[in-house]
Amino acid sequence: MFEVRNKRVVNLTKILSYETYFDNIDCGDMTRSGDIKVDDKKLSWRVKKAKTEGADMLISIHLNSAAREVVNPETGKKEIVYNEEVRGFVVLHQPGDTKGLKLAQAIAKEQNVIPLKGQGTASQRLQVLNEFRKTGGAGVLIEVGYITNSQDVQAIKEQASKIASQISSGIINYYNNK
Repeated sequence: MFEVRNKRVVNLTKILSYETYFDNIDCGDMTRSGDIKVDDKKLSWRVKKAKTEGADMLISIHLNSAAREVVNPETGKKEIVYNEEVRGFVVLHQPGDTKGLKLAQAIAKEQNVIPLKGQGTASQRLQVLNEFRKTGGAGVLIEVGYITNSQDVQAIKEQASKIASQISSGIINYYNNK
């Protein structure tokens, strides 16, 4: 079992710090450049910002984890158990959103640092993507890898620049071919 002592052992600051890759796209603004907590706000505030600014894409970058809560039979207390085996890069899009699917496929196609989870894309109902879909734009949520998998953690630590570059290339390819 891989123990996560600090969930920020690999935080998105490393990938998001490569903002120059994303600046080259010139199709939107970054709403954060590190690991932040927004009091009493959900991701929907980004959708409102995107609507206000007329964004045609919403890209949310995250790290995944494979954890579940179990009751320890010896103590009777709840514990979190991490699954080190689960790993992979996946780009999520809203079901039925053809623009989001095309963007997800373009981003996943460029990725070769962390193995793709399945085909690299998955349809999942997420409120932030559903809200953004109503604007007519393409929305995706990128799970770069699993913080509960030591191989994904190592790859992110060592190749964050390459991962950011590949995400950027996928976005540019989508944008140029939409």
